[in-house]
Amino acid sequence: MALVATERCEQDYVDAQGHLDAIRLQHEDVHRAQWEAHQRAAEVAQLQKELADAKLNLFEEKRNVLNLLAETDNLKVQELKDRKKIRYLLNAGDRGEESETTYFRDRLDKRVVRGADDAPRVEKHILNNQPPPVADIVNLPDEVEALRLTVAALRTQLSEQVNMRFCVSLREYST
Repeated sequence: MALVATERCEQDYVDAQGHLDAIRLQHEDVHRAQWEAHQRAAEVAQLQKELADAKLNLFEEKRNVLNLLAETDNLKVQELKDRKKIRYLLNAGDRGEESETTYFRDRLDKRVVRGADDAPRVEKHILNNQPPPVADIVNLPDEVEALRLTVAALRTQLSEQVNMRFCVSLREYST
């Protein structure tokens, strides 16, 4: 009977050892899964940080592009004003030599698109068959074109800035 009890105890011991081994394997699997989940969470946090930095850099670059576009538009307007001054000075100055010729290169701003409402308007004094009013300042076509370019450039800049601010506010709202 002692022998049967001993064998039974040994069998219970072997069974308990088997259960402990199964539990140990399950515990190792759970621990490995938790460790991998922790690593993935750290990777996700790092990627989210890098994404936020990239968005910030993109926003700064968009702002720089808008500033460069504004500067380009201002330079184009200044170019038209300079042309006007050159023409005025050439006309005002003494032209001793008739063989001298000044050439101007015409460039159009690709962002400015003229619509039907931009057609030349007829002045009121022309419609009434009256002489033009005497003025100290004569608006040359270059000056009118410069003003149109300025207005178009300012409208474009305004719409781009509103669009950029809208995107920023959406991003802040979503976070």
